Amino acid sequence: GRRPNSPWLHAHVFDHRWNGGYQEEFKRIVEERPKGVELPSLLNKKCQVSGVYTIDFRSFRDLHRQRSMNQSMPLLTTKLGFEEWYLQQMPELMAAKVRGWLEDYRSRLEMLDLSPEDKQYLTPMGYKVSVEFSVGLAHLVYVIELRTPQTVHPTVRQIAQFWAKDLIKMF
Repeated sequence: GRRPNSPWLHAHVFDHRWNGGYQEEFKRIVEERPKGVELPSLLNKKCQVSGVYTIDFRSFRDLHRQRSMNQSMPLLTTKLGFEEWYLQQMPELMAAKVRGWLEDYRSRLEMLDLSPEDKQYLTPMGYKVSVEFSVGLAHLVYVIELRTPQTVHPTVRQIAQFWAKDLIKMF
């Protein structure tokens, strides 16, 4: 499939808090560990990472299974748009029809006399949501390694790759 290419798709680590110890110690631990071996859980206490990401709700559900991460439960709406990656997987004519159907569906959904909480149950899971998260550093490294291989769903994989790039910049 094609790579996700969406102006709304982003993931950014906007804060990290180092709670004592030396970052050089962390660097040594990471460099010396064999690939795939978990980092010491002490690093979860030493460094907490927080941020935000925007992703389609279907892929959010995949990432939400990472119980080691604290993640906000988003309200599913049509405001952030439908994830283009799904439409890019279709033949052009079909994608055009689906775009039209989605626009019509969105208009009809807005007209319903329901609360936003009730409307989310009628909203297709390909629509995007914005999610705040916080996680210990060791857990985030594990999630990144688990979610960056090519066998992972492309929209989930791209979020994990964004996190990896941010961590590389930080450390």
